Amino acid sequence: MLKIHKVNRLIFGLLFIAAIAGCFYRPHEFLIQANYQPGQSGLGPNRVEFPASDGFKLTGQFYSNDGTASSAAVILINHFGSNPAHYTSLRDKLLHSGYEVLAYDIRGHGDNQSVSASSADSYKDVLGAVEFLKKAAPGKKIGIIGASAGANIAFVGSGASPEILATVLLSPAKFGFLGQPLPENLPGFNIQNILILSDQQDFNKAETFYLLANNFKEQKIYPGFGHGGFLLNHPEVNEAIIAFLNKRLK
Repeated sequence: MLKIHKVNRLIFGLLFIAAIAGCFYRPHEFLIQANYQPGQSGLGPNRVEFPASDGFKLTGQFYSNDGTASSAAVILINHFGSNPAHYTSLRDKLLHSGYEVLAYDIRGHGDNQSVSASSADSYKDVLGAVEFLKKAAPGKKIGIIGASAGANIAFVGSGASPEILATVLLSPAKFGFLGQPLPENLPGFNIQNILILSDQQDFNKAETFYLLANNFKEQKIYPGFGHGGFLLNHPEVNEAIIAFLNKRLK
């Protein structure tokens, strides 16, 4: 009987610890429940919903800045097979530099999983994000940052949207990856004001995008710092991105 009481107390204790831990654990950074209201201030995040240009329903997080006068907003596009959490440090720097930030899982990922999701249509998510920002951050210039396959999505979305005035690509993947449409297949495709960052190993792929861009383009190489979001571990990369956006959006 004594052993049974001890076992019961042990089980109760483990359940209690699990319950307490559950109060603090957030399995996904962008699942904080809040609803955005236009004009709401503070560092966020605010949970938002918006449709892609083809009607695909998207959810994400909109972050207003720290109260600094803002004239621009930035869209963050995550890696394929990951989520926007790798942007945490850069996102915070953007917020404290006065930018509004919209981050969302690309279709088929995280909160935006669906059996109907087609990666080839992911650039339409960008077009929907632009329409959202035109309402949530009216009158503000728009920039976009994408990493790896997210850089490909950002590139196509930016070229298809004249409202995007600055584009940053971190280690874009092989051109045409995930079936993204080629620029020549998108009427009016035009991309300028672009910064492309990569490791030396991704140089050739990055240069393909550089050559396709129009005026006001820069390419920087950071040897030994890996692919996509890993570049953000370089002490100069965050500063280079913000300096570029400041030049093109402010």
